[in-house]
Amino acid sequence: QRRVRGAWIGTSTPVTGPRTRRLGYAEVGSEGKLEEREKFLKKMEGCVQLYGAVITATPPYSGKVHPHGLSNGWLWLARVLNLQPVPDVTATVLHAFLQTCSWALAKTYGVQFHKLLDMIYSTYLPKLEEVSDNFGPSTRLKLFLEEARRSGIFPPPDGGISQPLIPL
Repeated sequence: QRRVRGAWIGTSTPVTGPRTRRLGYAEVGSEGKLEEREKFLKKMEGCVQLYGAVITATPPYSGKVHPHGLSNGWLWLARVLNLQPVPDVTATVLHAFLQTCSWALAKTYGVQFHKLLDMIYSTYLPKLEEVSDNFGPSTRLKLFLEEARRSGIFPPPDGGISQPLIPL
């Protein structure tokens, strides 16, 4: 056993299971106990939604390229889909990202984005359901994908800003 960034490597914990790696759970209290799974999943969801909001934001100055635009989100999505799913975490972050960015990804990538959603539904979702400890996150993702495939409509997320924050 050895300690790496607050996690014990080589032991199985109720939080991480046999994967034995810490995913970013915060230590709470003086005993080094890790935060509850639901709190961790909410934190990850918020981080991914913030990231999605940043990459889909309108650059403040016309004619300027977004310094970290939607192409980076496409790359992030591809990288996540090339990893082995982590119980509940992968489904949570995929759902949060797609919920926040689907409208922009569909507008920018069109048919390729729809093909990617089909691949997630038919190939990746069964892998997620296989490793899922709690079917809530994977079920939410499944319902989102089914609705997206059925309607093909991706409205911008609630609370989005359509104009640059800095007036031109």
